Amino acid sequence: MGSKGRIKLLYLAYFAALGAVYPYQVLFLERKGLSATQIGLIGSAAAGVAILPGLLWMTWSDRAGRRKPFVLFGFASQMALWLAISGASSFGQFLFLMLVASTMVPPLEALLNVVVLSGIDKAKTGTEYSLVRIWGSLGWMVSAAVAGTVVQATELRFSFFLGSGLLILCMMLPLGKGAPGAESRTERREEARELRQAVPFIAATVIRALSVGMAYTFLSIYLDDIGTPYWLLGWGWAISALPELPIMVLAGRMSDRMGRLPLLIAGFLCSSTMAFAYAVVRSPVLAVPLLAMSGVSFGLSYIASVGYVADISPYNRQATAQGLYEVLTTNVPRVAGPLLGGVMIDRMGLGTLFSLSGALSLLAALVLVPEWAKVRGRGKEGCQLRDGKGCR
Repeated sequence: MGSKGRIKLLYLAYFAALGAVYPYQVLFLERKGLSATQIGLIGSAAAGVAILPGLLWMTWSDRAGRRKPFVLFGFASQMALWLAISGASSFGQFLFLMLVASTMVPPLEALLNVVVLSGIDKAKTGTEYSLVRIWGSLGWMVSAAVAGTVVQATELRFSFFLGSGLLILCMMLPLGKGAPGAESRTERREEARELRQAVPFIAATVIRALSVGMAYTFLSIYLDDIGTPYWLLGWGWAISALPELPIMVLAGRMSDRMGRLPLLIAGFLCSSTMAFAYAVVRSPVLAVPLLAMSGVSFGLSYIASVGYVADISPYNRQATAQGLYEVLTTNVPRVAGPLLGGVMIDRMGLGTLFSLSGALSLLAALVLVPEWAKVRGRGKEGCQLRDGKGCR
């Protein structure tokens, strides 16, 4: 098996591990007696603590010029966390374990992205990256459905065992290494200029991530509250990943040809529509199929975002750039998102939470519209990258 085949298999196994655990983790905490506010506090605290360590892990990886030791350590640390959580029983224990994990688990998804991006043609970033990333979506889809059947027949904690087993498989797969390149003073000036131009992108993705951190954290609880059985919940999360397969391939090609911003706008609008729908839907028959919109939104916005960050980042700082993007769009919003969402559920209900989430995603899309209009006004030459390839 070639290097591309191995990295695809690694994406398949890693995201299968996430699909086995993440849809059921919040339900596991709820079954242990935690309130929505407590669950939100755990998520917010963990995200806040992870900000500095995450940046340090990625910077260290860039300076070392190697990814494999960091990825393997991350797999082992994540597995230890899941096994420990499966045996915990109180709010204090869960909070402690999540805070430890926030320090000890490197940003695995960002590291894997760097491994892929370092070996592809920058002019085809969206196209080639999407052909690898769809294997992660396939892994999530199959695993979420299987895990739903497993926990329906056993207990919720068995999802952690399934995820841990898949991480063992990840550690057995070979992984190449990247080497840092040189960067001139001119490149550093160009980088600073492009980072300034990326302010609307950063602002929009932070707003949208806050929306996701508020609502998606509690989506499994919402589905459980309206009477969705675990096996159907698992299939629902599998359905959510199904549209990602064609959407990511299409988005990769479209983003290389027409730019990243229009796909981001479309993805954010799709996320907004889904959240507004959940504010009023109270039937599993309608709610479960709606999860497919999550796959459309994620497929469009994620491929475009990773490509955008790769466009403005020099080769020898890819890990730092992807780590900074993850911190800004994942950790920072989730400091407030889960806690705010939990408080809103306890005091105002799920409908209000989803309505606010929809409004924030809509705002994120609107923030990008002027920048997209500006890029279109400059024409293709005005939005070329510093190496003359691609178009934002």
